[in-house]
Amino acid sequence: MYLQENGYINAYITLNNYDWYIETLFQEAIDKGIKVDLEKLKNFYVSVISEGIEHHDQLAITHIGRSPKHVLLLHEMDITALFVGDLADSLREEGWDIISPENAYTDDIASYKTQKVLRYNPGRVGEIALDKGQSSNLWHHTLDENYLRERFRTEVLGSEAGEDF
Repeated sequence: MYLQENGYINAYITLNNYDWYIETLFQEAIDKGIKVDLEKLKNFYVSVISEGIEHHDQLAITHIGRSPKHVLLLHEMDITALFVGDLADSLREEGWDIISPENAYTDDIASYKTQKVLRYNPGRVGEIALDKGQSSNLWHHTLDENYLRERFRTEVLGSEAGEDF
């Protein structure tokens, strides 16, 4: 109520990801003295986030009939500072336009209010899909910590991981 009375809207995201968990894995490897190949880490980071973006965009196309102006949440961390430029370049190469949050929030989905509140929010697109009857695949598998840990171990650390990771 306060937000509306004061001309604010609820900030939302449409593209959820676990960049924070990739950072956790990165820091864990460093703490354990495991050598991290930054090129492999960059490729992993960009790939994981891009896969999640594609999933959420397809979810939007299925449930609202179009690709909305998306809002991607990225946390302020070492890994973001290292690779946000690479991510932006990759997204542009895939045909995405990078726009400001102010521009994104002009999309019609900005005024959408979900009928259900979940313990773990699937983002605005996931809320719309849930309200339209979809009950599974609201979250992409790149939001699963076990999946990310194993993929990080394989794609980034490889033989450097040892049995400890």
